[in-house]
Amino acid sequence: PLLVGGKAINRYKLSWDGSYLKYDIKGIHSCKREDIFLTPEKILFRRVGKRLIATLDNEQFYALHTLVVMNLKKDSSYNLRYILALFNSNLMNFYYNIFYRSTKKVFSEIEARQVAQLPIKVISNEQQKPFIELVDKMLSLNKQLNKIDTNFDHYVNQYPRTKDTTLRYLMNKLPLNDKKVLRDHYGKLTNQIEGKIKEFEIIEEGEWLIFKVGYLFKSRKGKEVLISNVKAFKCRIEDENLRKFLYYSIKEYITPGKVGKGNIYERILKIKIPQFDSNEKENKKIIDKIMDSYLEEVGKSNELKKEIEETDRIIDNMVYELYGLTEEEIKIVEEEIK
Repeated sequence: PLLVGGKAINRYKLSWDGSYLKYDIKGIHSCKREDIFLTPEKILFRRVGKRLIATLDNEQFYALHTLVVMNLKKDSSYNLRYILALFNSNLMNFYYNIFYRSTKKVFSEIEARQVAQLPIKVISNEQQKPFIELVDKMLSLNKQLNKIDTNFDHYVNQYPRTKDTTLRYLMNKLPLNDKKVLRDHYGKLTNQIEGKIKEFEIIEEGEWLIFKVGYLFKSRKGKEVLISNVKAFKCRIEDENLRKFLYYSIKEYITPGKVGKGNIYERILKIKIPQFDSNEKENKKIIDKIMDSYLEEVGKSNELKKEIEETDRIIDNMVYELYGLTEEEIKIVEEEIK
């Protein structure tokens, strides 16, 4: 099994796309040691990136040059999970950025010889245990997260679709008080503005959906100017399943290019929305089925992400304590790593 590209791993997370490698040592010019891949456990870290990113592999994956393999020496008293906790921590990333990271590139190469110079605190096996337990927890939580399907398109495609409807059709059914054309930064209503949409975003705030755009218009001198972050239109939809269906549909399928150019308000109303049945009640039943399943998985995913974030924070705090940082020093590290 082969991990292709740096994105195959993340912090405490590994994603295999089903690729395999035919390992022919005769055709390899460097790294002819197959044993580094076949160890019971190893750390893999990204070779290029803005920060140190690593995970544990206990499935004997092979890796291309975009990933670097880290193995323990035979006489080492360290546990790989302890090393992984330090490697992924904010403190070690701060240290690496200060002393080794190139400032010439946004995504610089992370060299093995530099990683070898990172200051690893020597502690007993007993002292390593809390780190080991938390790393195991992080690996387990991320595995669970990997199994959850939050790809909205997968849920939509479980049902055959008729001809898509438009946002205008749905907006026409709303009371006047539940929809509002908004003004740009200069106080002009967006249904009076012509422009080419270059940025587009939908935001959910309570029962309201807010449509934000960035658009190009020509100044009096004929120069194109980008006006960003304009709240163009908002609508209130009490039905949670319908509101979230619109939110995720637009987020998944609509890009600035699809909104196009012309009257901003009119372009928003022409946004296409998936439709499954020409009968409104039957269509709503399918939307409810989709959203009941999808939102349940999104809820599970959010809970796991929250637990991962909390566990990650605990590890960071333990590393700060291990290296004896003061509150002021911790603030400096946290600010730098943001």
